[in-house]
Amino acid sequence: MPVGINNIELLRYFRQPETAFGKSVQRSWTFWGFFMYNPFSNGLPIGGGIKALAGALNKDFPPIIQPFHILSVTVPTYTFTHEHMMYGQVPRSFPILDFKGFEFTTELEEDERGTVDYFINWNQRRIIDSDGYYKAPNKVKIPGFVLEVQDKMGIPVIYYIFHDIFFLNASEASYAYTNGDSIKRTLTWACDRISQMYVKQNAVAAIIGAAAGAAELTRDLASSTVGLTQYMGRKLTT
Repeated sequence: MPVGINNIELLRYFRQPETAFGKSVQRSWTFWGFFMYNPFSNGLPIGGGIKALAGALNKDFPPIIQPFHILSVTVPTYTFTHEHMMYGQVPRSFPILDFKGFEFTTELEEDERGTVDYFINWNQRRIIDSDGYYKAPNKVKIPGFVLEVQDKMGIPVIYYIFHDIFFLNASEASYAYTNGDSIKRTLTWACDRISQMYVKQNAVAAIIGAAAGAAELTRDLASSTVGLTQYMGRKLTT
């Protein structure tokens, strides 16, 4: 129990295990994420020597972003605006969905191969080519980004799936002799749909549902037993 909390009623929440719905705290750093795309979708050079290799390199292979590159991820949510209508002098308020698509960010840490910078450049070139022509929407999107949130034991808690994401912008790289920091780039993305999979909450709901079903069955059996007992009692007294 945290220092300074002496309330007897709160004591049970801090001493109960999580499986008994006790208190737990989700850490911000127990996660991992990955981009859902095939870095070899353009094909690998098979045979043909140097000429085939040069042709393959011109196909613009995307870099491979590993989970260790990803330092942080923001998760957006739906927002609503406050609207109202007047009925005479009486207002009636209600929420209205204010949604024009999602935007989220991923902070990536650069390695000594220039992977992150190349990833940014690759996404930019997917949107507009060197002649200034925009590419078709289905050509600029990455199939998805998956964020897995874990508990302190590494067990999945929530999965966020960002569907059909596309690149918007990236923060500038800052190189300096005055500090020893690593190069970090914040990339902003957009998408129209985010799916969630609540692993633990779904398990809790299943347990509660099973317990409720068992309780209802017990009540039915008890009711049936009482009814049978009363019936037999009447039969024996007649």
